[in-house]
Amino acid sequence: MLEEGKYYSFKHIKLVRLEDHKEYMILENPFKIRHTVYYANYSAYNLQVMTDLVCKVEKINCTGRIYSEPQHSVYKSGEKYLSTTYFVIETGKGLIVSLLDCFNNMISMTVNENYTGFANERKQILAKIVNIKNGIPELTTI
Repeated sequence: MLEEGKYYSFKHIKLVRLEDHKEYMILENPFKIRHTVYYANYSAYNLQVMTDLVCKVEKINCTGRIYSEPQHSVYKSGEKYLSTTYFVIETGKGLIVSLLDCFNNMISMTVNENYTGFANERKQILAKIVNIKNGIPELTTI
């Protein structure tokens, strides 16, 4: 039985195009049950068919459907990374900082108005990855 929050090895069986005209990966869990995962979120990972992927079971819904997150090819949850800000917007409650990840995905996070964690005038910021969802890191300040 798979458990939420745990990592398992899934076999990447094949890519299929479904009725919505989008590509999905067919992944097989250790118990030989197959699952679909939307491929576009992970296309930059350069995943190969018929290889094993480590996936985190994010959720198992009431009907038993499993939502899994393939392990990121660069980032790991809990680790810290120094990133250059793409832009910073000041609001009445703090700053909204936008960064580009390693695949040029835009990531935004809110920091409080007293935050002084910028490393230099280029606005490099040290951020911690709290989770990865649909291939995109979710960040917090340190």
